[in-house]
Amino acid sequence: MEEIAESAVHIQNGVSAFDVFAEASVVVRLVMLVLLAFSLVSWAIIFKKYFVINRHKRELHDVEVVFNSRGTALGIREIVECGSGVVARILQHGIKHAQQLRNKKEGFHRAINSELTRAVDKLEEQLGLLSAIGSSAPYIGLLGTLWKVIESFRAVSIGESQQIASVLYHYMAEALYTLALGLLVAIPAQLFYNGFSAYVTKLSHRLGNLVYELSAFVTNEECASDSSFESRDS
Repeated sequence: MEEIAESAVHIQNGVSAFDVFAEASVVVRLVMLVLLAFSLVSWAIIFKKYFVINRHKRELHDVEVVFNSRGTALGIREIVECGSGVVARILQHGIKHAQQLRNKKEGFHRAINSELTRAVDKLEEQLGLLSAIGSSAPYIGLLGTLWKVIESFRAVSIGESQQIASVLYHYMAEALYTLALGLLVAIPAQLFYNGFSAYVTKLSHRLGNLVYELSAFVTNEECASDSSFESRDS
């Protein structure tokens, strides 16, 4: 009966998120803690991916500017020798492996394909986890909601009729808090996952096109015999 009396006080004072957690059952607390952990992980991924994607975007822009402003051979030489971005690393990897093989052209293309795949995989890293959080968080929140609804029915069954309203208010407020928390975790995770996935796909195509365009010049006889490339790979 003490719990019912406390519920009547909540009707006047309202129920805060802290009250919900402090007075929740073990199951509901676990649900809320899991959702809080999901939220922290998803926002960490969101901020990390935002900066990674923007860095790659700037790197691709810088490479395109150098390539277009310096001319073919000079631009490629500057990208490979002075660049530290993903495009430069892919070309450096290709040239390094090409020098070790008899068929330099085939070795170069095989090496840049491998490195390009690795770079794209790096861009897509952790997006699957973000998607999993976005799709599972509402159901976890719903689990907490249903558990609290069941608890409310149990409380009503042992309470007096005049206290039913306060009991229902108290338990339903807690139930809705867990549902709202699940949605608050899921919505940004799913929105950013969709946005990042679309942008990573676009960025991957742009990266692939640029690398293959540059590699066509690198494998050209003039560029392949350029001493500056050979001296860099030796």
